[in-house]
Amino acid sequence: RLYERTGPDGTKLVWLPIVESSQLAQQAAVHVRSLLPRPRLRMAPPAEVGVVKVGTWLWLDSSNWVPVSVYAWVPTEAGPIWARTTATPVGFTFSTQDDGTPLGTRRGSVSCSGAGKAWQQSDGDDAVSSCMYTYRHSSTSRPNGVFTGTVAVGWRVAWTSNAGSGGSLPNEVISTPVTVRVDELQALVD
Repeated sequence: RLYERTGPDGTKLVWLPIVESSQLAQQAAVHVRSLLPRPRLRMAPPAEVGVVKVGTWLWLDSSNWVPVSVYAWVPTEAGPIWARTTATPVGFTFSTQDDGTPLGTRRGSVSCSGAGKAWQQSDGDDAVSSCMYTYRHSSTSRPNGVFTGTVAVGWRVAWTSNAGSGGSLPNEVISTPVTVRVDELQALVD
């Protein structure tokens, strides 16, 4: 449709395409996906000092655990039509080399709903989290003495519109590489 746009530079004729709210949602989804943060994994004990057969708490930085929304809209004779696309984090997966073989062909992993619970010193050493991974082997034989892995956050993507429509869009997964040094401690008992 042809519209007349008036602004500080004068009046111009502008052609605007007729679009459906679902098309606006798709355009907003492209922008939403570009705004999703890379996950920042936190561990207790820290990634530099992991210990074989000691449970490692896993959680994500809560400042990035928030929905991300983008609006897209176009003017029409009856007023603007808009669509809002929102990505909501739902859980994460931690995947790591931990099979005791030189090539590390198998991986250990754990999936967590939510961002996990942050470990506090007041939790002590015996506390348990619903999001933990326990290394079975030392990383000393690995290149650079570390296990490599990933943390991947799953995002549910959906949209709504003022035109009374909405629905789901393909989900998104954002991942970040992780390195963890794991030592094996020896002890003597008298």
